[in-house]
Amino acid sequence: MTFSDFNNKFQLFVSDLNKNMELAVQANEKPLVQINRRQMQVGKNAEGQAIGAYRSASYAKFKKQMGSKAPYRVVDLLLTGNFQKEMILETDDRDYQILSTDDKTDDLVSKYGENIFGIAPENKTEAQALNTKKLAELLKKAIA
Repeated sequence: MTFSDFNNKFQLFVSDLNKNMELAVQANEKPLVQINRRQMQVGKNAEGQAIGAYRSASYAKFKKQMGSKAPYRVVDLLLTGNFQKEMILETDDRDYQILSTDDKTDDLVSKYGENIFGIAPENKTEAQALNTKKLAELLKKAIA
């Protein structure tokens, strides 16, 4: 491949960078959603704060006995597993959001806030590394 060919392919990739970034994020749906699940399971929202607190001490004890990884009385949004199992990632040009298609979603968002979904600051480096790696793979494929 000549330098000119390489440059043309590279410029084409860069000219549609937003679309390529979206493709990279879409390809990382499972690991990005898993990061959000891990946060929830330790009781953290997208801001790295506690999701909420259980009002009932007996329910908090029940959750701990179930094996909750969250601190005592901190909500982890995990009981049957359906809510977290139904989590998906949606992309919109240069942005993405995580949500759940489970029936309980509206109630949980109403109770605990929309920030139950998303990547907390302490996990952004991990998410960014995943997306950067995938973007580099797409670039490599585009200029091959």
